[in-house]
Amino acid sequence: MGSNRSKKLGITEGYWAGLSEDRRIMWKFFSRALTFVGALAVSKTGVNYIDWLIAASTTVFSFLLIESQRSYTRYSVGLRKKLIRVSVALVATSVLFAGGIYFSQAAFFALASTYTSMPPSSLGGEYSEFKHVLYVLMFVCAGGVAIVRVFRQLDVMGLIYHLPRQQMIRLLVHKECKLEGFPRFACFELGVIVAAICYSGVVASLISGLLEIVRIAVDAAGVS
Repeated sequence: MGSNRSKKLGITEGYWAGLSEDRRIMWKFFSRALTFVGALAVSKTGVNYIDWLIAASTTVFSFLLIESQRSYTRYSVGLRKKLIRVSVALVATSVLFAGGIYFSQAAFFALASTYTSMPPSSLGGEYSEFKHVLYVLMFVCAGGVAIVRVFRQLDVMGLIYHLPRQQMIRLLVHKECKLEGFPRFACFELGVIVAAICYSGVVASLISGLLEIVRIAVDAAGVS
């Protein structure tokens, strides 16, 4: 059983092996240039070296996933397992990170919208400030409980972590999908590249927002 598994070709290895060296080098240059230029184009944090770092990381990630499937059987069994584990972990963690950020933003804006639309509290009299703080804390606690319930009912963890991880295991470990012919080969590799570029844009936007918060905090500290 173990020997049969070790002889399984990579997803694109069958088609890649049939290409001439000229076509291989041309496609490698095209795919890597497309990844780097695309990631650099969508990475707009305002800090050049961060943009270049995001683009380089995106290129390395897509190269790792794509190249490992082109020449899968040429690697040792130990290296194959490491490549698959790293690829699955990177994809699952990336989707989890992006999904978690977007869910957190949606939850935050929902709470903020609900709070601002509520009528002002009539908690006057003695200890009014303490009562107001207690009122806000009760709202935050109730909102937190509601968010947790929604998170569980929608099975968000399954959507943003378990499902992508299971699909990557099916794709890279069980290899249920064999990509023969140029259209399928190109769809897989270009799909990986486009997904990596889109994710680099998400990371860049998050970093840009964080940098903006830091700038505002620094400016506020300077004014004070």
